[in-house]
Amino acid sequence: MSPLKNNPSPHTERLEEATEWWLRLREPNVPPDVVADWMLWCEAAAENREAFASIQSLWHQAKSAPLEPVSRGRLRFDGWSRRVLPWAIAAGAAIAVSVSVPWLQQRVSMHTGNGAAIATRVGINREIVLPDGSQATLGGATALTISYTTERRTVSLNSGEAFFEVRSEPGRPFIVQTPSGRVAAVGTAFNVRIDDHALRVTVSHGSVEIVTGAPATNLAERNPPVWLRAGQQAVLRPNDAPVTSAIDPHVVTAWTTGTLKFIDEPLVSVIAAVNRYSPTRIEIRGGDVGNLRYTGTVVSGRVEEWLAALPNAFPIEVVSQDSDRVILRPRG
Repeated sequence: MSPLKNNPSPHTERLEEATEWWLRLREPNVPPDVVADWMLWCEAAAENREAFASIQSLWHQAKSAPLEPVSRGRLRFDGWSRRVLPWAIAAGAAIAVSVSVPWLQQRVSMHTGNGAAIATRVGINREIVLPDGSQATLGGATALTISYTTERRTVSLNSGEAFFEVRSEPGRPFIVQTPSGRVAAVGTAFNVRIDDHALRVTVSHGSVEIVTGAPATNLAERNPPVWLRAGQQAVLRPNDAPVTSAIDPHVVTAWTTGTLKFIDEPLVSVIAAVNRYSPTRIEIRGGDVGNLRYTGTVVSGRVEEWLAALPNAFPIEVVSQDSDRVILRPRG
């Protein structure tokens, strides 16, 4: 017998559908047509994408937050409440184990000293403890160097993506220097992602100051700072003013648990992120393929199925050039 009431609400039905998709996408050898159907379901309504994101967020938070029962069929989750399906909770608990454990086994926790250079391979995340006790999680194909002085703590993020949880030291700012600008904080948590076309900074806790420009320039004189608070993201592109928007930090940091999530991003930026987790190099050629906007999820270990499903959502074709390279180009 179904655990649902006789007249389930539309919201509950969406959560049921989202959970079914969550389960199906994590089965071994998911056929491309299943991924394509899921993408079409996501594109059919914003409420579908929100329901899927809610299910993902629930399992993501479950690993670190206590679960307090409130009433039958309802759970309170660290101040966050949402109706969920009883059978979905049990299924989701199994998913959280089956998906996150293999991913976490690839992550290495290590303590780094001043002057260290750290780099990760494609598809490998790594957790590090910085000299001051701050923590950083590095995504796949990410490189950074550490340079601490008595006046400031500096981490140069040269490529890739990293999530920083900064230990508060008033008077000694924590600075992340990138090729496109710098991010300054004292005690906060934020995500920094670099690709060939944009720098994305998202704040999960506290606030940060962003100053755009190359490291060699006098940043303070050339560009006024941009302040971000928790739940905000700034996107910086060459020769453009920073674009600030509200965003769910759990969406942005889903990569730390093996899921890449995108909201209305150009396909060129999506591919740049996916390439850091794909054993096959993906390239875009011709036309305006890179400017197509994508909202959706790419599950680690399911990149090939995702690629096979892309032509069902976009006017493109996927062409295998050789064993380790795939080309996306306009259809026809």
